[in-house]
Amino acid sequence: LPLVAAPYGMNHWTVENADDPWFFSPCSRNFRGIRCTHQPSPWIQDYGTFSVIPQTGNRLCAPEARSGVYSPESMKFSPAGFSLNFARFQIGIELAATSRAAFLRFTFPGNQLARRLIFDLKDPLGNWKACSDRLFAGTAGNHHGGVPENFRCHIAAELSCPADFIG
Repeated sequence: LPLVAAPYGMNHWTVENADDPWFFSPCSRNFRGIRCTHQPSPWIQDYGTFSVIPQTGNRLCAPEARSGVYSPESMKFSPAGFSLNFARFQIGIELAATSRAAFLRFTFPGNQLARRLIFDLKDPLGNWKACSDRLFAGTAGNHHGGVPENFRCHIAAELSCPADFIG
């Protein structure tokens, strides 16, 4: 499992290419997003997780509809970050881990006006709200036991340019 994190980091980051407890397979070329994970093992599953996926063009909300391919061979991984090209939408993705979060940079093609980020909270009780046209916040409380019932992973996204809110 190629994880990216700062030393003693609270969150770990990886490519998500499957929708099950084994959310990453090194043989898969499928790209379902960048996953924030706290998963100590696939047997007890993840908690407080979410994923982010960029897209252009028509809005595609269903996970199967918005996924695409990437080239694992061209991906650059280090313990502190990774970069890849999301081939379906021709979007460059870079991630640098911090002790509590990550910095992400998405390079969209210049000819696409519709640019968006989809945050998949993986939690039917999770929430997401716009605080401004550049700041969004939410919570994800998904888990499979082993944490208090009121557990929540708090998420904040600050963008460098205004964005439309999609709840």
